Amino acid sequence: MIPEAYPDIKSYKSEHILRDRAQALSGILPQRFDCCVNSCVCYTGHHSHLIKCPRCNEPRFEGIDKNRKPKPRSQFFYIPLIPRLIAYLRSPAIAKMMQYRGQFQHVDGIYRDIFDGTNYRAFCESPITVHGKSVDPPANYFEDPRDIALGLSTDGYGIFTRGQATAWPIVIFNYNLPPQIRFHSENILALGVIPGPNKPGDIDSFLVPLADELFQLASGVEAYDVLSRSTFNLHAFLLLVFGDFPAVSMLMKMKGVNAVSPCRSCKITAVPIPGEKSKTHYIPLDTDLTGLGRSHCELMEQAKEVDRASTKAEAETLSKEYGIKGTSILSELDSLSFPQSFPPEFMHVAWENISKTLETLWSDDYKGLDEGKRKYRIEKAVWKEISSRGAAASSTIPSTYGPRIPNISEKGSYMTADMWSFWIQFLAPILLRDSFKDPKCFEHFVDLVYLFGICLQREISAAEIKTLRSGFVDWIKGYDE
Repeated sequence: MIPEAYPDIKSYKSEHILRDRAQALSGILPQRFDCCVNSCVCYTGHHSHLIKCPRCNEPRFEGIDKNRKPKPRSQFFYIPLIPRLIAYLRSPAIAKMMQYRGQFQHVDGIYRDIFDGTNYRAFCESPITVHGKSVDPPANYFEDPRDIALGLSTDGYGIFTRGQATAWPIVIFNYNLPPQIRFHSENILALGVIPGPNKPGDIDSFLVPLADELFQLASGVEAYDVLSRSTFNLHAFLLLVFGDFPAVSMLMKMKGVNAVSPCRSCKITAVPIPGEKSKTHYIPLDTDLTGLGRSHCELMEQAKEVDRASTKAEAETLSKEYGIKGTSILSELDSLSFPQSFPPEFMHVAWENISKTLETLWSDDYKGLDEGKRKYRIEKAVWKEISSRGAAASSTIPSTYGPRIPNISEKGSYMTADMWSFWIQFLAPILLRDSFKDPKCFEHFVDLVYLFGICLQREISAAEIKTLRSGFVDWIKGYDE
């Protein structure tokens, strides 16, 4: 479009000018918000008037810019969501792909997508509300096939190969697109990157611009549908928030997995290790998990109780008891339910957590623990041979099937989630056969591979969900033994 929009300009010698013209044509202008130089807070909402960080006391500004205005030390760039969703529906190709949700047909007893879930299906029969009040004009969630379902995720990544500096991208996923393409990089909507070098101290302050847009989208914004060649009231709703445990704990304002009340989904509590002076807590194996599930109303009331605490000491006591540090800005979105809208993220649970833990147990490298009665450790020479064969197999396996696996005994830290997924599912059941002193350990591992296989199916039946529920309970009992 640039040559047509700017016919007088024959060439672009400056990349800056080219970017400037492209940005003007896109109609999407980033918004700049001052933020703490240590990423503690973004100066939005009730922080907007501050001139120093309420957490680390670092000043907000440094000197004066060329326009004689205070110069911020750091800024968070937010790329608005609404103009991009509107632009999607102006594109015939994308608008046609986004008909997936409206054309999706639910089959009882079968789960293929988020639209088979109980949360979504309950919403489809409910009136749209913003802050608990019905929108004007009244409408139901997802009654228009063009209404958009969204997901949110964030995680920290290392800015440099060395050191602990991290930045935090905030991304949106468009669930109206078919599952085969919705997670492709070109279809992921990046809202911005919290610049680092530390993880956000108050991530809610960085989410204020997004929350404002989501309130607008729930109420409805005017958009043009290129397929019907008409304007309409576009609604979009955030239905899922996911990431690893620390990231989701931060988004929900939970204490986290090392807390006395560590779980965002249930009221299980940890106890201190008897006889130790450390503050380490653990969950007793004989804990009765019956009736421990958390509800949205209960969790929100506990969060408000922490907010209402008259002193920091009282707030910390309540926070420790409930496992929640206050009310998250995301709880103001009526399309989200705490904790049901924050499901565990399979990649981190299965490949980044369980797989790594099992490997360290087998290879005699898990926190100095002995092997107890079951003799689950693999002899060092055998483990080295298993690792060597796994690495050698990569030379004869087409890359389409999975990534090249390093020698785990030598370079286990190089293993990514993708590598663990391939190794656990396809290599380990062969390589680990006859490697344990007790055959029951291998059988126990194969049971886990079977359960993981069900989880990764494109379609899961209600009967298979029952198998997963009972199967994982039995597997954990076997693990305890």
